[in-house]
Amino acid sequence: MHKRVSIRKNISLVVLVSLLAFIISATVANSGWTEKLYVVGWVGVGAIAIGLMLSRSLLPTLIAHIFSVIIGSGWSFWVVSRIAPADWTWQQRWDNLAARVVQWFSIAVNGGVSYDNEMFILEMSLIVWLAAYVTIFTVFRHRQVWSALVPGGALVLIMFHYAPVNLTIYALAFLVVSILLVIRFNLMEQEEHWRAYHVFYRPDVRFDFFRGGVIFSVALLMAAWFAPTLSPAQTTEVFSNFDRQWRSAQSQWNRLFANLNYKPDPLLGANTFSQNLELGGPRTLTAEPVMVVQAPAGRYWRAAVYDTYDGKGWSSQDTVEVAFGTNNPQLSLPFFRARTPVTQTFQLFRDGATVLYALSDPVTVNRKAHGKATVVTAEEMRRSPLNYWAGKKEPWYFEVTFIESDRRLRAEEPYQVVSMLSVATKEQLQNDTARIPDWILARYTQLPDGIPQRVFDLAKEITANKPTAYDKASAIEQYLRENIAYNEGIPLPPADRDKVDYILFDLKQAYCDYYATSMIVMLRSLGIPARLAAGYARGRPETLEDQRIAYMVQNKDAHSWVEVFFPTYGWVEFEPTAAQPGIERLTNRDRNGNAGITAPADEFSPIDRARDVEAEGNLSAPTPEPPAVQFALPFWGNVSLPAGTARAVGIGFGWILGLGAAALAGWYALKRMRLVGGVSSTPDAPNVPSVGAVYAALVRLANWMGIKKRPWQTVYEHAFQIERAVPEASAEIEFISAVYVRQTFSPQPTDDTAVKAQVVQAWEKIRPLLFRTMFERRNPLRKIRLPFRW
Repeated sequence: MHKRVSIRKNISLVVLVSLLAFIISATVANSGWTEKLYVVGWVGVGAIAIGLMLSRSLLPTLIAHIFSVIIGSGWSFWVVSRIAPADWTWQQRWDNLAARVVQWFSIAVNGGVSYDNEMFILEMSLIVWLAAYVTIFTVFRHRQVWSALVPGGALVLIMFHYAPVNLTIYALAFLVVSILLVIRFNLMEQEEHWRAYHVFYRPDVRFDFFRGGVIFSVALLMAAWFAPTLSPAQTTEVFSNFDRQWRSAQSQWNRLFANLNYKPDPLLGANTFSQNLELGGPRTLTAEPVMVVQAPAGRYWRAAVYDTYDGKGWSSQDTVEVAFGTNNPQLSLPFFRARTPVTQTFQLFRDGATVLYALSDPVTVNRKAHGKATVVTAEEMRRSPLNYWAGKKEPWYFEVTFIESDRRLRAEEPYQVVSMLSVATKEQLQNDTARIPDWILARYTQLPDGIPQRVFDLAKEITANKPTAYDKASAIEQYLRENIAYNEGIPLPPADRDKVDYILFDLKQAYCDYYATSMIVMLRSLGIPARLAAGYARGRPETLEDQRIAYMVQNKDAHSWVEVFFPTYGWVEFEPTAAQPGIERLTNRDRNGNAGITAPADEFSPIDRARDVEAEGNLSAPTPEPPAVQFALPFWGNVSLPAGTARAVGIGFGWILGLGAAALAGWYALKRMRLVGGVSSTPDAPNVPSVGAVYAALVRLANWMGIKKRPWQTVYEHAFQIERAVPEASAEIEFISAVYVRQTFSPQPTDDTAVKAQVVQAWEKIRPLLFRTMFERRNPLRKIRLPFRW
C-alpha cells in the first residue's frame, strides 16, 4: 500500500491540486451552454473540501468512494434545486427537480428528445464533482499524479473543443497548473528519497524546480500553440472507427440535451443535420458554398427524415444500422410503382464532413458508410395490403433515412448514391386508393398532446371539399404558401404556446421548419401519414464542360419539406414554404417531360433496374473500376492483378516485411543485451565467458526486476537484495558475487578456467529463475503467479 501524502507537510501541493479542481469547475461554469450554469462552481468547491477530507480519512478506499457518491449527489441536487423560483418552498423545489429527473430518464430510455436544461446543469454538476474528487483523492491517497490529471483533463478538453464560448484561458491555465503539479509531486517524492538515504540538499531547490517548471510550461505551450494543425479528415483517418462511435455518442447527447447553446458548425452546414431537429428562433444562413451535385434530376438533397413530433421539435426513431460499401449485400428494400433510379455525385467543399446527402429513397452508396433504417417485422409484412418485398429476403428494410460515412470526407472528395426517384403523376397519386399499412398509420399520424382544437378545425375547413389524400395535401400546401409569410427572423414562439397554433393564428410568419411542421400536423390530424425531411434545396444549376448539369448548393439552401405517404407509390414530396418554387407535378399527358427521365410503366420497379438504366446511357455512369496492375516476377513472368487485389497483396507483403524487420531488430537487440546468446566470452578462453560479463548480466537483470544497484552499495549488499527476491538462487548469486569480487579487487585474481566454468554453470542455472521473477514483478497483477516453472 502506498504511503499517503501528508497535507500538513505539502501545502503547496494542496494549493496546486485544489486550484486544478477549481479550474475544472470554472471551465464548465463559464462554458456558456445554458443560463445559470454558474452553480457548478459551488459543486467544485464542495468536491475540493470533501476530497481532501476523505483522502486523509481512515476509511477504506471503497467506503470513501461510496461516501463521496452520496455526498456529491446530495450536494449537487441541493445546489441545482436553488435555481427554482425564490418563492418556492424547499419541498416544492425538491419535488420539482425529482420529477424532472424521472421524466428525463424516461425520455432517455424511450428514445425521445429532452429540452430540459436543468438536467444538463445537474449532470454537469455530478461530472464536475466526480472529476474534482478523483483528482484530489488519487493524488493524496494513491500518490498517482498522472492518473489524477486524466478525468479533469478530458472534461476540460471536451469543453474547450465543443463549448459555444472561447475557453482558451481555462485550457491554458489547466495545462500550466498540471505541469507545475507534476513537477511539485515528483520533487516531493525525490525529497523523500533524499531524506531516506540521508542525502543533503538545499532547501531552496523547490524554488529552482518551480522556476524551471514555469519556463518549461511556457515553452511547451508556445510550441503547441504554433505547431501546424491537421484537417479534421486527416486527424481521424487512422481512428475512423473510434470517430464513428464518438459521433454516435454525440448524436445521443444532442438528443438528450437538445436545447443547449451549441457551438456554430465550422463545416457551414455540412454536418448540421442529425436525427434530431429542434424548432428554434431566428436563423441566419449565408451564401457560403457547401457542395456541388451532379445529377440528371432531383429537387432536394436529403440528409435526414423525422417521424416523431413532440411539440418542440422532431426526432427519428430509426436505430437499426445498415452497412453500405462495395462488399455489402443488396438491401431488401421495398418496390414502389413509378420509381426510376437516379445516380448522383456529391462533392463537399470542406474537410471533415460525415453526413451523406442523397435524393429520397437511397439504395446504394459507393463508399463505406452506415445508415439508419426502418425495419419491418414479419407480422407487419404479413398484414401489409401490398407485398412490397416480393422475392426479397429477411430482414426487410422499409427505407434508409440517415447515412453517415465511416470515414470523414476530404474537401472535394466525391461519392455517389443511387436513389429510386418518384416520377408518379398527379393522376396516379389521386387515384391511389390502396389501403395504408397499419404500422405506417401508427407511426406517421402520431401527434403530441396539447395541440389546440382550432388547428384541427382549420385542417378540416381547408380540405372540406377535397376527396383524396393527394387533394387534401395539395390544398393544405397551397393554403400555407398563400397565407403564411416567409420570414427567417421570426422569434421563438412563447414557451406556454403550441408552436403550430402560434404560427397559424398569431404570428402568421414562418420559415421552412415551421411551414413543414404546420402542414404535417394538419395532415396527421386528418389521418394522412406525413413526415418532415431536411437537407438542402436543389441550388443553382450550372453546365459543366462536358455539358452535364451540376447544382451549386450554398448554405442558404438549407431547407426542410414534407413527405406524404401513398401506399402504391411510397413517399412523395410536397413544398409548403412560400419562398420556394412550387412543385410542378407530372400528368399522364407529359409523363416523359421531367428532365429527360421516363416514368416507368404502372408496375413495381425493381431496384436492380438501376444498372440497366445506366448501361443505356440515361444516367451518369458510376466511377469506373481502377485498371489492373501489371508487374513482372522472376521465374514467373508478367502478372496482372485487379487494383484492389494488388493493393491487398502489397499491404500484406509490406506487413510481412515490417514484421520480419521488427523481429530481426528485436533479436539483434536481445542479442546485444545478452538475453539470447548468454554472456560474452574472454579472449583467452573463447568458450568460457568472463566473470565480469556474467556479473554484469546479473546486475542488468536485477535492474529490470526493479532491484537497482545504488552507487553506495557494495557487491555483497546488492547481492543480498537479489537473494531476497529470488531465495531459491541464493547460493549461486552469492558464489558469482564472491568470484567477481575476488576477480576484480583481489591483488591475486584467479585465472582458473574451472572456476570460470562453475560461474557460467551457476549463471545458466539461475537465469531462468531471474527471468521468471522479473516477469512476475513487472506484472501489474502481482498476486497472480505464473502457471509454470522455468
